[in-house]
Amino acid sequence: MNHETFFEQLDQYFAKNEIKEAGEFLEQTLEEVRQDQDISMELSVLNEMMGYYRSTDQKEKGIRSVEEGLQLIRDNGLETHPAVATMWINMGTTLCHFERVEDAEVCYKNAELFFAGSDEGALNMASLYNNTAAVYVKTGRFSEAKERYEKALEYLKKIEDNLELWEDIMFNRLVTWLNIIVMNRVKQAETKECNSEEEKDVAHRMEQIKELMELEGFQKTSSFPYAVKKCAHCFENLGDREQTEWIQNLEKGMKD
Repeated sequence: MNHETFFEQLDQYFAKNEIKEAGEFLEQTLEEVRQDQDISMELSVLNEMMGYYRSTDQKEKGIRSVEEGLQLIRDNGLETHPAVATMWINMGTTLCHFERVEDAEVCYKNAELFFAGSDEGALNMASLYNNTAAVYVKTGRFSEAKERYEKALEYLKKIEDNLELWEDIMFNRLVTWLNIIVMNRVKQAETKECNSEEEKDVAHRMEQIKELMELEGFQKTSSFPYAVKKCAHCFENLGDREQTEWIQNLEKGMKD
């Protein structure tokens, strides 16, 4: 099986919402490409399996797909090959999802070697740091999470003059600001303390979010509906009625 046929068939399963069948297809294809000793296809299938097991929250299989991918890369001396650049990201994201943070950071550092110096790479790195920070928040490592979120914003700052990537930069900034608000609220809930600096930070991030979401140029982008959903989901989970009403009114105004 070639790459084009593989991705076409896999996309068909997802388009029909046949999630279980997609998993079976991935496992069957992996066996076939291993019999054919097709290393390139094996890496592609394992890469897709990581995302699949992450989305279906299958920890054991997800970790195994990463470990098998790492072994294949090392056995064939592909650590610095451009073809595995995005795979390092996927491995790191999968390990982060299953709270193997230290192992994930090794993958992220390898990814950074590929993407350093390019604007598209900066977007990838911002996303990576967001993913890592989210896991730190889950495990109560708030100072480390804050450092990662700040690092994500630094990467986005570096490329803010790239007009072609303006929409992606703005959306990634929004996600980071929302994540920072969540981090502060989770920390306050766990420590039972209301830190004045953290409250200032939350207020500042909300100002930034509102400024962006009410920007006409951003409202016309394809990312805006996803941004609305991100905000709504975040504010509802935090139980923030005021901000929930604000985003609902903003969405209603756009429809009217």
